[in-house]
Amino acid sequence: MDILLLLCDPHCNSEDNGRVKQPFILAGVAFEYYQHAEIGLVSYVTTNSSFRRMGIMKALHPLAIDALEELHRLSHYERFGREPVCNIKAILAETNTVDAGDASQEDIKQRHRSLFALGYRLVEFPYIQPPLGTNMKTFDDVMLLVYQERDDSKLWFPEWRVSSSILFDFVSDFAMSVFGYDNDSATFSLDLGFWTFQKWFMQTFSSAAISQKLPWCTITPKYKKMYYDIQEKFHSHRDDGSHKVVAVIGAGVAGLAASVKMAKNATFPLLVQLIEANDCIGGRVRTVLTKDKSGQYVNEKLAQRYEAFSPWAVPLGAEFVHGVGSPVNQLIEGHGWQAKETFDFSSDDPDCVQVFLNGKCYSFCSGLSQDKLTSLINEAKQIWANIFDIGGDVIENEHLHIPDDMCLSQFVELQMKGRSHEDKATVTSLIDAIFAKTAGTSTTCFGMNEGSREELNWDYEDCNFRTNSCFAELIEYFRGEIDRINKSYEAGVCEVMIQVIMKSPIVRVDSELDSTTGGRNIILSGRDGNNYSAHKAIVAVPLAVLKSGIIEFSGIYSLPDDKIRAIEKINMFSGMKAHVLLRKGVDINDSLLLDRTDLFFCPGEIFSQVWLQRNDATCFVTGFVVAEDRERLLSLIHEGGKDARYFFMSQLHRMFRDKEGNILFRETEPTCAAFDLYDWSDDIFVGGIYSSPSLGAGWRQLNSKETCRHDLKAPLHSTIYFAGEHTNTKVCATVQSALDSGVIAAKDVLQSFSKDSNLMTR
Repeated sequence: MDILLLLCDPHCNSEDNGRVKQPFILAGVAFEYYQHAEIGLVSYVTTNSSFRRMGIMKALHPLAIDALEELHRLSHYERFGREPVCNIKAILAETNTVDAGDASQEDIKQRHRSLFALGYRLVEFPYIQPPLGTNMKTFDDVMLLVYQERDDSKLWFPEWRVSSSILFDFVSDFAMSVFGYDNDSATFSLDLGFWTFQKWFMQTFSSAAISQKLPWCTITPKYKKMYYDIQEKFHSHRDDGSHKVVAVIGAGVAGLAASVKMAKNATFPLLVQLIEANDCIGGRVRTVLTKDKSGQYVNEKLAQRYEAFSPWAVPLGAEFVHGVGSPVNQLIEGHGWQAKETFDFSSDDPDCVQVFLNGKCYSFCSGLSQDKLTSLINEAKQIWANIFDIGGDVIENEHLHIPDDMCLSQFVELQMKGRSHEDKATVTSLIDAIFAKTAGTSTTCFGMNEGSREELNWDYEDCNFRTNSCFAELIEYFRGEIDRINKSYEAGVCEVMIQVIMKSPIVRVDSELDSTTGGRNIILSGRDGNNYSAHKAIVAVPLAVLKSGIIEFSGIYSLPDDKIRAIEKINMFSGMKAHVLLRKGVDINDSLLLDRTDLFFCPGEIFSQVWLQRNDATCFVTGFVVAEDRERLLSLIHEGGKDARYFFMSQLHRMFRDKEGNILFRETEPTCAAFDLYDWSDDIFVGGIYSSPSLGAGWRQLNSKETCRHDLKAPLHSTIYFAGEHTNTKVCATVQSALDSGVIAAKDVLQSFSKDSNLMTR
């Protein structure tokens, strides 16, 4: 799509003897719009030589940009049926290098000065212009510019950096516009070397710097040399054994932590290939930023889906920092990230945590037995505390007696022996909503041996926090560390780099003989047709991916029986998060309940937990549904013709009442400003929420402290290692569990290289 604006002199365009004179053009601007990348490109800017230095282009250029923004809006509406939630991503321009040869160097420098005056700045991206036809060549003597200085003195990119993915999307769209958008044409164009080279830059550097000054000099040769040096160093068949490649499958927290840890601690040349199936890193830490988007890392589709929840950060996955003293807490404190404590279970505030049961709210934190239901709540908490008695001897004593495993509902039955069926049912329902659902499971699937081990190993206290951006800070930290490591490599300070490869699901793990060394290399096959060769690998995918069989482990890397059994035994159920934005004074009346309560436990309800955040204008509510309750909700939707919004809003309508019992919603049919339901199973490369303490997966019945988690963590032939919260042998199901597992796997890999080296020198 193109835009052409011409400025003509009306006095020179009058009629002469009934004939219209040829228009006299004073100035013109031409833009191209790439709708898939949502980027504009200035293709032509000119002013008649007789009218230069009169400010004409300064006046015409903003009009052209306004027209480009309108084209972006119309195109988005035509494609998606709605207005775009954000402006065009970037406005770019091309300009030749001073050595291009199409004009004198002074004329080319004058072009640079003119574009600089309009607000364009050189972006340090190794740009190669795609061929303009199937029989044409690429053009290297060109540089890419980005429009940075708006007329209102605001910067388009305030950090003076632009995402490499934005630039790469433009290159891809440019190539597709030449060769066609059908699959055959796409395959042809994307196989070209220029595309592979610029894709490498995007995978290696998450952003490109924007130069603030003239003169402009091309940086493409520097990065070309770097690219080919890496190919020679890490992928040459003349491997002398000193350069190592480690593939990390999965760019969630475990994979990110493992990659950064290896890169920081390696004492030899190392290439880490971080291979992610999705189009964004973070895994189950997936937060959409709706206000300050500088740290946005999810794709544009998700960003647009949750725009209506502004200004709240919308955590689709992990949300809470559990306890204090963990590696995550240390990062928060060390980097000054803002965090707020929420639902402290030891709080004296009776309104902080509520239990919604039988149509009424009760204080979870109150120690007083005001009535029978409050007494049963306290009894449920005491029964849960008794879990410590199960595994104390296993953890503390050398002489082991492994207790017989049982599910949590059986444990409640034993603890309440002789009590009425009604009391047992109520307490079991309370424990299910409060403890089992928090663990991502149910009382019938929760294994007591694993649960006891988890509780005994928990060293972080019983408090909970949210960072302002719900873990987006953590993902931004890892992105920054990867950039810093790669820039150190670029500067020659180190011989270690991390290559981030997106949208390449691994479907097969095998090996092949290295003809030069006589050893065996790991071969990873991607669904996209790409293959990766490495000396070692870390598999950091969610447990649900291992359960699904998406990845085939073949040959010498076929999974042993113990690992297969562990994958089967340890549960990882799916779950959903329903998000609702309520406007105070519009959808709902303000009240003490909404102002002071952070968490509702809801025994027997579909949404077993409801979490609240609030500001002066709105209340942001999240409903958590997991395990069998998810299947229950899907069944109700399928059978009853009602959607998830109906069921969640109906539950809130019953819950949200003031002290006098008055309904807080202002309308009989409750309204909201925004609603969305996110199902973690919709992403096949996530597959569920997190692993849970599982029946039969705890301490082995052979006087051993090892569990199925140890089998999951165990490496294959000291070559393929495993990470992820499900491999953590102390505690699972938290962000710190995933982070710890990645760090441990990284240490094990580096240590194995050291052992390999010692064997080779003996």
